[in-house]
Amino acid sequence: MSRSLRNASLARFEGVSEARVHVSYDTRRVASRRDEDVPMHVAALLVKRGDGDADLLVQAVKRFLKNSFARVEYDNISVLVTRAPPARVIAVTPARRDTNAAAIWLAGGLVLAAAGAFLGWAMTRGRAGRWRVLAASRWRPRESR
Repeated sequence: MSRSLRNASLARFEGVSEARVHVSYDTRRVASRRDEDVPMHVAALLVKRGDGDADLLVQAVKRFLKNSFARVEYDNISVLVTRAPPARVIAVTPARRDTNAAAIWLAGGLVLAAAGAFLGWAMTRGRAGRWRVLAASRWRPRESR
């Protein structure tokens, strides 16, 4: 019963972002169907957004709850209104490219590539030079006799 009041009705009031309703009644009277006059109590908690008049909202909700139950007195209805906390907004900032860091990485990569190319060239030139000397000394073409 309180769930249907909360979901279908009270949350539809203007300015209400959330609503909770608590109903207290004598369960023994309901089970035994006695006609003892045990007062019923209704409490409503409303979370309000915006700057509407809270007193008008309380009166409208109390009138609505009074008409929703047969045996509840107007004085046995409590309505508490609180303000909704301000919405948290997370600003999204565009990613900043650090061009100095990119230039440093690019220059470093070029230096490493150039150093690797030079070392490779020096090693192959040195080996080729050694092979040429060995080839010249050992494998000489035979002279015809």
